[in-house]
Amino acid sequence: FTNDYETLANSHDITVIASDGVNDVEITVTLNEQDVNEPPVFEPPIEGDEYVFAYDENTDAGVTLGQVTANDPELGDVTYSIGTNVQIEGVDLFQIDAQGNISLTAAGAEAFTNDYETLANSHDITVIASDGVNDVEITVTLNEQDVNEPPVFEPPIEGDEYVFAYDENTDAGVTLGQVTANDPELGDVTYSIGTNVQIEGVDLFQIDAQGNISLTAAGAEAFTNDYETLANSHDITVIASDGVNDVEITVTLNEQDVNEPP
Repeated sequence: FTNDYETLANSHDITVIASDGVNDVEITVTLNEQDVNEPPVFEPPIEGDEYVFAYDENTDAGVTLGQVTANDPELGDVTYSIGTNVQIEGVDLFQIDAQGNISLTAAGAEAFTNDYETLANSHDITVIASDGVNDVEITVTLNEQDVNEPPVFEPPIEGDEYVFAYDENTDAGVTLGQVTANDPELGDVTYSIGTNVQIEGVDLFQIDAQGNISLTAAGAEAFTNDYETLANSHDITVIASDGVNDVEITVTLNEQDVNEPP
């Protein structure tokens, strides 16, 4: 405490004795400890001299990934800023607020810093704490964690749905169109039909392991294969699954007229 102004008393009395070997004389010496404006001090993080935080990929911008805290020995206010950031073309990917909460910026939420499958998954930044006079800097490591994401359908030609055309009188099992979905974790993807076109509970369309859509035997004999009968545009939904997560997309199958003989 004799060297820490913020701890206990700051005035310390000692006595000094001078001696000639026969006679002694004593005097009081007062030592007044002066305050020095010291930089803020980060609270000890869990691991070593740095902060290490983990966060899930696909986290929204502004959601706290971790919090740093620094205290001013003089009990003044502390402000936070990022010294060294992760950037793309000069745009910061992380941000920090007045309470020391670190989060992704809008740009960071759209970048590799929020996609485990893209580039590095461990990101180092430095955070500066300031009392207005003195600054202190600490390294913060942000480790991006993988999240099992659902498969992603390849963008079809038209909008957010697949649209295929096929001729009436097509044989059962002949491909009318193919959908494709990829698993971000590179796992296997299986396909199924969620909402089908039916007659009395019998499915009229089917899909195989490669995503090829075709008419069932019943579908080849039904209005779905006869342009002159009922509707000629048929909507189904296809489900792609990685075994954990499912994603669904609408597929429109437009039946085309064929000039048939009398």
